[in-house]
Amino acid sequence: GGEFLAEVGGVPCRTYQLCCRDPNLDGMAEIASGDASGSQGTCYTKPTDAQAEVVWASEDPSSDKFCRYVSGAKSSFEPAAGVCNALDRWVGDFSQQQCQEDFCSLGVDGYVVFLDDMVGFVQANAIAIGAVCSVLVMVQLILIVNMWNLRRTFRSNRIQARRCTHTHPRPRASRPLASMRMGRNVRAL
Repeated sequence: GGEFLAEVGGVPCRTYQLCCRDPNLDGMAEIASGDASGSQGTCYTKPTDAQAEVVWASEDPSSDKFCRYVSGAKSSFEPAAGVCNALDRWVGDFSQQQCQEDFCSLGVDGYVVFLDDMVGFVQANAIAIGAVCSVLVMVQLILIVNMWNLRRTFRSNRIQARRCTHTHPRPRASRPLASMRMGRNVRAL
């Protein structure tokens, strides 16, 4: 149970990293010499001490290990890039541009704000989300029942076809009716 919840908690964390990551960090990683802040494409310079690295990774949202330390998620799930546009359009309190501007300055607090916005959106739209999910489940159940009935129909038709071939022998190939008449006429002459 705990691992599953950690992985579920990792989904919004990875979404936060995808949507709110400052695009300037990627440019810094390409041109930096390795000694300046953000030189590895991260908000803060990575420490050399192992203990300090754990603290750094849990406070720097641009770190590869940020989600693992904050949520406990071990998977490397990557949400689709279109999610960011959908969140920007549908979630009222979320602004991707503002989130990207505050990505490094807010650190973990920025993630908490993002998470609060997403939880608020789900709470405000829980009935609509539940209705859509229920309709999808109902459609899938209807399809399953129809496929089951179709399978049963095909199976019974196949069994009946086998019974028919065993109880009624196949008719022998015979001459067409016209040729039989001609044959009689020819014999009569």
